[in-house]
Amino acid sequence: MDFQEVLRHRRAVRTYDPRPVPRDLLERITNAAVVRAPSAGFSQGLRLVVVTDSALRKEIAAAAAEEELAAHGRPRWKAEAPVHVVVLVREADYHERYQQQDKLEITAGTEIEWPAPYWYVDAGAAAMALMFAAIDEGLPGGRRHVPGAGEERLQAAAQAAIRSRSLGTLVERIARANLVHVTGQPVSDAGIVNLEHVLGVALT
Repeated sequence: MDFQEVLRHRRAVRTYDPRPVPRDLLERITNAAVVRAPSAGFSQGLRLVVVTDSALRKEIAAAAAEEELAAHGRPRWKAEAPVHVVVLVREADYHERYQQQDKLEITAGTEIEWPAPYWYVDAGAAAMALMFAAIDEGLPGGRRHVPGAGEERLQAAAQAAIRSRSLGTLVERIARANLVHVTGQPVSDAGIVNLEHVLGVALT
């Protein structure tokens, strides 16, 4: 569909078809964020974890306060989405990038004073790219912020997905390959798994 049609279809969806989403389709959707979303200074701090395992989806829903909201009469919908894409960012990648020589040459030898936390800006753009890409593939989606109290629980679920044989591992490899292509050096597993900031969950 053309871009105007994608925009017209963008809305937050709270009811999902439980059928699995094909792997090749998920690869195209996540690639839109990994490759096409903006990155300040090409810092490439974005991390995506795709979760399809039902138990881990329930953990993510719990981290996003699904049970607390249900106690106030809100419907349970997060765990029902067949795919969760956890959008994370590593702030240190941005500081490391802006301490490299080509950046220091234009900032008098010191790292810039960040006018805004661009790691969050980039993660927000990536989440929107994910949602647009999903719509373009004919899939509805929604976005849910994870409150501060749920960050540790979400990180644990994301790391469990990375360690498992789930699609999460594949998407981390896509992100890592992109970084290798850009920086010319491999990214350590510690850099992938030690995720500092949790931005939200895009559900498709």
